[in-house]
Amino acid sequence: MNITPYGQACVLLQLTQEITNETHDRVHKIYLALTSLAHKGITSVIPSYCSLAIKYDVSSISYTALKELLKSLEYETITLPLKQEHIIPVCYHESLALDRDHVCQHTLLSPEEIIALHTAPSYPIYAIGFVPGFFYLGGLAPQLHIPRKEVPRLKVPKGSVGIAAKQTGVYPLATPGGWQVIGRTPISLFDPKQPDKYRIGDTIRFKAIDLSTYKKHVGGLEIRD
Repeated sequence: MNITPYGQACVLLQLTQEITNETHDRVHKIYLALTSLAHKGITSVIPSYCSLAIKYDVSSISYTALKELLKSLEYETITLPLKQEHIIPVCYHESLALDRDHVCQHTLLSPEEIIALHTAPSYPIYAIGFVPGFFYLGGLAPQLHIPRKEVPRLKVPKGSVGIAAKQTGVYPLATPGGWQVIGRTPISLFDPKQPDKYRIGDTIRFKAIDLSTYKKHVGGLEIRD
């Protein structure tokens, strides 16, 4: 465990550089342990793949005191909540898969092979950001690893499903972005009324749907198995 300053009034607790499910379980346990403390000096805890950023109030706790608190934190015996799997329908039709041709050329895979590989895993949610409802997911098939776009789009359509490097994710809002878009979901992934519907440690599985089903359900209606 390595604890270092991380900007103003923030520390970075780094467990390792290796992204694994076991490491992220430790991240999750530390996150739960810290948030359960309800320490007035800790203003927020932001978990990621192998680390946590802990923001603090310098008028309530010093860097040295926070560092000692983190070193002495007991988290190993914490029982993680049951992981919930969420099914996200995705239409991989060429009209929505904006980068399908490029992905096919880079990976030497057919559209059907890309869909099969992308829908096979159950992806763990390692982190949530850079906008509300954007999930950083692990477990992308190595055959689908691909660099980000050299020139990011100024506006990626809401619901776009992308891949980049070893990751896959869904754009919950129309935002700039540089991931390779291979499909789109008709459902909304961020609901202010249910901010905790998706949590780190949960898993995501993508389910392929056709274009007519996508058009029928655009607007945020849930598609069930």
